[in-house]
Amino acid sequence: MLGLNKQKKAKILIFYIITFFFLLFSFSPLFVKDVEPTLYFSFWPKAGWLYSLYLIFIYFSLVIYSVVLLLKYYKYSTGLRRAQIRYVLLGSILGFGGGATNFFLWYDIKVLPLGNILVVLYPILFSYSIIKHRLMDIKFVLRKSYVYLASLSSIIILATIVKYILIRYFFEISLWADLVILILAILVFPAIKDYFYRLGNKYFFSSLYDSREVIAEISDKLRTTLEARRIYDFIYQILTNAFHVKAFGLLIYNEADKNYLAEYNNGFTLNGRKIFAEDKMLTEMFIKKNQPIITEDASHVPELKGNKYFEMLNKVGVEILAPLNVKDKISKI
Repeated sequence: MLGLNKQKKAKILIFYIITFFFLLFSFSPLFVKDVEPTLYFSFWPKAGWLYSLYLIFIYFSLVIYSVVLLLKYYKYSTGLRRAQIRYVLLGSILGFGGGATNFFLWYDIKVLPLGNILVVLYPILFSYSIIKHRLMDIKFVLRKSYVYLASLSSIIILATIVKYILIRYFFEISLWADLVILILAILVFPAIKDYFYRLGNKYFFSSLYDSREVIAEISDKLRTTLEARRIYDFIYQILTNAFHVKAFGLLIYNEADKNYLAEYNNGFTLNGRKIFAEDKMLTEMFIKKNQPIITEDASHVPELKGNKYFEMLNKVGVEILAPLNVKDKISKI
């Protein structure tokens, strides 16, 4: 959610390694020493010395570290992202905090695990944030699932047909034939997957794309010309192929007059309008921070209620307004 996977890659790997170590001993007395009646429970586990290390280095360390990160980013977030973090933060504190009341009886401390009821709030708050505040791009997950499911199903069907034909007409099929079918399926899978990517992108979904390919294609095109109009056309064509955008425009900032000039427009209905005055509020909130304005997300920001510039963006049909800094000078796309 915070987009820190690559930045925190080393820490994530370390936690995976430590967790795998504990997993190896999870069925040994070193982890769970015994199971015996405790208070009102007929069976309750008792902690081994490795379980204590697990609580310290995995459970509490990860929970505290995650909460600290969420609090840090909550402080500087605005609008939709702030609402997303709020619910995840609240759910994490209640869920993991409530679940921690289980640990008392592991160490013969006579405290009932009443906080277990709070664990239910974690998936509830998480689900609410997904539905209400678009915490996760569910459509993107469905797109990926569709591609891999369709690709895998096609490979299985083709392999089954080939195997049936071999059995039907050649009576016996050896282990080597199975191995050949498997190798062929692995070799054909990338081509089938690419086909379903293109199919899904064309007919079902709006943005199945590889960001590296998009950037590489733009770089290749930019090397071929220095003409501004052709560069803008190239960018528009590439973004249209990748995202299926309905419109693309470029605003150039005029520092002397404090306004923006519509340098390029393809798809927006501007009714001949070429100049757009600067809005100080939007500049302070987004442009100076080099943050894109996503109109759907920004509609949740109370400060933008009634903002004329923001209303104009919605009226024109702008969904994303992204600052483009070139040698410390601002443009917008």
